[in-house]
Amino acid sequence: MRQWFRNSIVYSLEIALIFGFISG
Repeated sequence: MRQWFRNSIVYSLEIALIFGFISG
């Protein structure tokens, strides 16, 4: 359960980073 939570955070962070990269 904890590992899933951690993976979710990393996944969200990566998505946010990609969005920021696309936005410029």
